Amino acid sequence: MTSKILLFNRAMMVFLSLMILITGGARGQDTDEEKESKGSLSLSGYVDTYYSYNFNDPSNSDNFGTTGVGRIFDGYHNQVALGLAQFVTSYSTDRTEIVADIVFGPNAELANFGNVGTAFSIKQAYVSTTLVDGLTLTMGQYGTHIGYELVDAPSNMHYSLSNLFGNGPFYHTGAKLDYAISDQFGLMVGVVNGWDAIQDNNTSKSVAAQFSLAPVEGLDAYINWLGGNEAANNPITGDKADAYKHMFDLTASYAVADNFNIGINAAMGFDRAGTVNNDWMGAALYLTFSASDRVDLGVRGEYFDDSNDIQYLGAAYQGITLTASITALDGAVIVKPEFRFDNADEDIYYKGLNTLSQSQSTLGLAIIGTFGN
Repeated sequence: MTSKILLFNRAMMVFLSLMILITGGARGQDTDEEKESKGSLSLSGYVDTYYSYNFNDPSNSDNFGTTGVGRIFDGYHNQVALGLAQFVTSYSTDRTEIVADIVFGPNAELANFGNVGTAFSIKQAYVSTTLVDGLTLTMGQYGTHIGYELVDAPSNMHYSLSNLFGNGPFYHTGAKLDYAISDQFGLMVGVVNGWDAIQDNNTSKSVAAQFSLAPVEGLDAYINWLGGNEAANNPITGDKADAYKHMFDLTASYAVADNFNIGINAAMGFDRAGTVNNDWMGAALYLTFSASDRVDLGVRGEYFDDSNDIQYLGAAYQGITLTASITALDGAVIVKPEFRFDNADEDIYYKGLNTLSQSQSTLGLAIIGTFGN
């Protein structure tokens, strides 16, 4: 009897072992499927540094000028400077994307000036989900739809930002709906807490809208609008002020050939406070030529008029930028030598010791290291 029991126990042990192996393998397969259905996690980002030499040789080592925005990011003369360190974590499924875009450094502070405290490091933080096919809801803090350029250095041809882009909004906090009408047309509408603000300064909201079109191969165009009451409420009485601010923006890019691209950006804005109605405007032309798989050459010419001092520059400006973008180490490193000439209708640039000038010329070198996707 004892031997039969032992045999039975051994048989049961073998059976249970086989079941564990089988079910364990099945669970392992289910886990892989669950992982696939749950989505994927990715990490990416970049670090950029630069050196800039200003031929005005300002004694205060300042490229920004008296207004503080004669240049947007690369504002230091004859110094090796840190631009920005970015870490982007995203989690994506078939219908949802969660993004945390965290940045540090001088350019992060300049681009994210509307935030305070720990939020100062948040460049983007949003949740985007597909409600139905073609219709996506995004809510949180996200980059602006205005302009041809981006804050991210690896994504731009030129290292220095244009005054046209730099004097517009960088980001918004709010909610938006994107609808893909077809392969050629798209529409976006949203409600945001103003321009470059994590919190609204009044009880009114601004409205954002975009119409995108790609009518022919190689041509992409975006018609953008942003508007709302941007006057701050009285901090004592809480009374609501009335200052309607809005802008129209056109961005387009056309691939003339496989190695030659033309881009344009034109914008006009209006600011009405009571009976006073002021405006600002600007335009930029971008020419990009791919000399090889690793070398791109770009020219940017721009005009920006903020003579009414509505945005930040407070002057009329013309400038030209010449840049080469050289990719090395399988895309991990981007080197950008750049020459830029700035000219304004007022003496807003520093020159030598205690002297001002209408213009400045700089020669710079940026090195950008990227990682992840």
